[in-house]
Amino acid sequence: MRLQLGLIKRQQQELKKKKEDLLEQQNELRQEMERINREAAEEREKFMKAIRTFNSDYNLLTKREVVFESQTTAKIHSLEEEAEALTTEIERMKQENPQLVALRAEQESLTAELQGLRSHLADLERELEEALALTESLKAERQAAIQKPQTDSTCLRNREQRNDVDELDVEEHSGFQGCDPYRLYI
Repeated sequence: MRLQLGLIKRQQQELKKKKEDLLEQQNELRQEMERINREAAEEREKFMKAIRTFNSDYNLLTKREVVFESQTTAKIHSLEEEAEALTTEIERMKQENPQLVALRAEQESLTAELQGLRSHLADLERELEEALALTESLKAERQAAIQKPQTDSTCLRNREQRNDVDELDVEEHSGFQGCDPYRLYI
């Protein structure tokens, strides 16, 4: 039982460690996503600044259609870059996700196995208690059976009668020297 308890504790520790590892990986992924979003925002801002500089250098601001088209192109380019970054991040997360799913499935399996072992341990402890109670009961019955010939009035009376009969037999046989005690004389 100590071995099973040790195994259960070890499994619990392993599950706890795996859980901590998963939480750490999740935090790292969040930080990475935040970093990517910050970089994308910075790149977008740099790009827009470059476009504004370019427009002011070439005096494109006076031409509304050109400015509007330039802004639209810049926005499209920015959105395409962001979409590409998100697609890359999604693909990376998809590759890591099966590992998380497998670890969660393993954790659930180990948790179910641990529950089964706990149930089995409870059954064994109950059986042990029943066996100990039965052993104590049998010891008490044995002790009562041993004590009965010494305390029971019927047993004591029968013993006295047997002793009296034995004494009579001894006395009778001592008077008949050379007689067969098992032979009936008429």
